[in-house]
Amino acid sequence: MAESFEPAAPFGVAVRRREDPRLLTGRGRYVGDVELPRLLHVAFVRSPHAHARVRAIDTRAAARASGVIAIVTGRDDAIARHRIRARSALPGYVETEQPLLADSLVRHAGEAVAAVVATDRYLAEDGAALVRVDYEPLPPSSTWPTPCDRAPRWSTRRWPATST
Repeated sequence: MAESFEPAAPFGVAVRRREDPRLLTGRGRYVGDVELPRLLHVAFVRSPHAHARVRAIDTRAAARASGVIAIVTGRDDAIARHRIRARSALPGYVETEQPLLADSLVRHAGEAVAAVVATDRYLAEDGAALVRVDYEPLPPSSTWPTPCDRAPRWSTRRWPATST
């Protein structure tokens, strides 16, 4: 005896969405479509390395590029004094900070090392392609040290005790 299959809503059932006609007919509106007076665009130069020292950043060619308004790096005072702080309400969470743009050390592949501001998106991307970064690749840190009394301290902060 074959049993008939009755899907439990909403799984296995076509759901008609309000936004479909607008999106399917090319009338969707996205943030990238918004053009405001004096709007500028930014493109980031990102590290290809997971772990590296930043020896030098050469922005001279990008600064001469058409439409480029400004270029900032993690070594600029206006950027270096700010940090992104990771916060959480979880008990025992240790708050950490990281720079807006990598200054002297790249901590992960894709970390931003420079930002190029230009009059349109494409000129910003073109300017970012002209930024030259001299990296000194460092060995990756892929293991966590075994905890013991003689292990070096990574922080002066005490980690909360956990029960097992």
